[in-house]
Amino acid sequence: MADRVCADIYRHIFEIAKNIDEETDQRLPTERRLIAQFQTSRGTVRKALARLEADGIIRRQVGSGTYLGPNSPVKKDLEIHKIPEDEVSPLDVLEARLALQPGLAEFIVLRATAEDFRNMEALLETARRASSQVQFRQAMYEFHMCAVRSTRNALLVWLFRAVVEARDRAGWEKMNYINRSKADRAKIISANTRLLQLLRERNIAGARAHLDRFFRSMIADVASFDPE
Repeated sequence: MADRVCADIYRHIFEIAKNIDEETDQRLPTERRLIAQFQTSRGTVRKALARLEADGIIRRQVGSGTYLGPNSPVKKDLEIHKIPEDEVSPLDVLEARLALQPGLAEFIVLRATAEDFRNMEALLETARRASSQVQFRQAMYEFHMCAVRSTRNALLVWLFRAVVEARDRAGWEKMNYINRSKADRAKIISANTRLLQLLRERNIAGARAHLDRFFRSMIADVASFDPE
């Protein structure tokens, strides 16, 4: 339960950070506020904040507060908005993920901690319990972001965030036929559960091949979709 709450706090702060104006140096929620909001212990809150600080999402100043860090997800940092919307399609995004994510398997295997894997597992459970397509997609995004963060490589995290923002601009959320049914969602959860198993086993080749097959299958599904 504590790991799940820790992951929830991480996501909460991450989403707040995305919408903060970094020019104002605005402070993020205090420990006391997070303890009250999530009805949890100070230790769990501090664990989540330590993860955020280690990932560069926040920086903490004793006696002052918590602020945006060097890797904070402020959208203007990515400058993806400079790419015309009609120049990026959902298929382009999947091809970019195929080019990027299988290669990340090596660094996840080499650098991910037991805590990283527990957080990924908690996010898969959140996806299983999702009551809507939107909640499911958000949980799966957080799962993959958690995996990418475990590479401990800020540039790779930035690249993944850039691809995800390009996905949003490409109209991915309008493609309601993807993950619409419970059966479709269960299939994706099963595939990612297998991915997590391979990563935990420190199986670089297996995880890389699994991701390659997964994204090639997604590309084939999107390419063959007939809106009529």
